Amino acid sequence: MLRIGHRGDCGHAPENTLASFRKALEIGVDGVELDTHSTKDGEIIVMHDENVDRTTDGTGLIRDMTLDEIKKLDAGLKFNEEFKGEKVPTLKEALQLLRGKWVFIEIKQQGIEPRVIEIVRSMGMVREVCIVSFHQDSVKRIKEVAPEIKIGLISDKLEDLQVAIELGADAFSLVHTMVDNKIVKEVHKNGLLLSAWTMNTEEDLRKMVEIGADILVTDFPDRLNKILEKGDASTDPLKRSL
Repeated sequence: MLRIGHRGDCGHAPENTLASFRKALEIGVDGVELDTHSTKDGEIIVMHDENVDRTTDGTGLIRDMTLDEIKKLDAGLKFNEEFKGEKVPTLKEALQLLRGKWVFIEIKQQGIEPRVIEIVRSMGMVREVCIVSFHQDSVKRIKEVAPEIKIGLISDKLEDLQVAIELGADAFSLVHTMVDNKIVKEVHKNGLLLSAWTMNTEEDLRKMVEIGADILVTDFPDRLNKILEKGDASTDPLKRSL
């Protein structure tokens, strides 16, 4: 079972920032999930939304802004005064910090797959990364171009398990409210890992632990650690499948 910090430790720090990733590492996780977009000048940055409005002190679409423009923004102040001055990280910066842990890179913007793959390869982190997306075409493209990198299909539809199987995905990532024992068994029967997102209450986290989900994604990894014997080392289903 893998403990994955959703956008880092975003329950306690501004999402998708180095500060959030550091907190997740300090708490004790097996990896983190982060989101990617491309800037106007082709740099891959870590951010969930297609614009900078919600999480920074700026406004505008990421694709219309250069990296220099985005680096001038404050990505921490809206969360808490404590994080004032926190910057939007590039994918390279995030991977450098997270080396040695699993990194689930979500493709938010179709068409950036080649650049993301290039960065992962250049960082020598092919075996530490799983690239995931709601976009089926993105998952398919990654499988074709970089078969050495693990991939996962994210969905909120049970019928998409068949799509994940046909795509040759390593993991099927399903919203936790749809996950039960039957689904876990079906996913495992087809040779995939079941990733559940995003559980934040003790009740929901405990349920996913008890039914045997392989990858648990949460905004509060400290709560998951308390359930999993205060952060004792968890087994790693992804490494077992390498």
